[in-house]
Amino acid sequence: MPYGKLIWTFADKQDRVYFIFGLIASATCGLGLPSFVFLFGDIADSFEGGMDPEEILTRITRVSKILTIIGLGVWLGSYLFFAFLTIASERIGLKTKVEYLRSILRQDIAWFDSVNTSELCQRLSTETQSMQRAIGEKIGLVVMAFGMSLSGLFFSFFKGWFYSSLLLAYFPFMLGASTCIGVSLSRGFSANLKAYGQSAGYAEQALNAIKVVFAFGQEETELRNYVKYLSNAKKLGIKTHLFSALATGCFYFALYGYYAYSFFSGSFMIT
Repeated sequence: MPYGKLIWTFADKQDRVYFIFGLIASATCGLGLPSFVFLFGDIADSFEGGMDPEEILTRITRVSKILTIIGLGVWLGSYLFFAFLTIASERIGLKTKVEYLRSILRQDIAWFDSVNTSELCQRLSTETQSMQRAIGEKIGLVVMAFGMSLSGLFFSFFKGWFYSSLLLAYFPFMLGASTCIGVSLSRGFSANLKAYGQSAGYAEQALNAIKVVFAFGQEETELRNYVKYLSNAKKLGIKTHLFSALATGCFYFALYGYYAYSFFSGSFMIT
């Protein structure tokens, strides 16, 4: 489902106000975080040889005050983005659950013969919770990370554009490694969710009709159905974890390679 449709389908005016203010707060929080790195650099530069101690103290005091102000702004922004987005996601999630159940009840009676009705309760709860997490803190963290990236790029190019351009050339390797991790985790989560839903549906169906199952001696049949989908979930989980471990290893290899590349190129430029 398109993200915009997910957000705006059941959102009223108040929900949209919460959502927009939450995104603004998360972006503001992300913009302020990279400035700490460069302000710490200014503190380190204050300890230059031959400077008067009073002048050093004055420079450190000025930078410390700026750090305190930015820290308070980031603290306030992080609280507001989490609060606004959580409220919006809960309100939209409640309306989504109601419409989800209403659409199920409007189906023709023949539709219920083609689905496992015992799965519907679990799917209604699980899927709406996933939607709420996507609308709530997840999108806030994504926007905050995007703001951190833009702010970090701005500060780095402002301080030294040539060196930043050299380091930016390594970014495609980092992007490829992180994309592999995201794809592996999302596919594994979807497959596991489907397998566990089917298994839970069979279990709930058997327990609801336990007298009929016991009367016809179908305990072993129901157990095989339950174990079959659990085995599928286990196999999918093993494959997902193996691929995720490989992708994570590649990511950390690229990350430490990035550090090595940056230190080498920086030392070369200084020399």
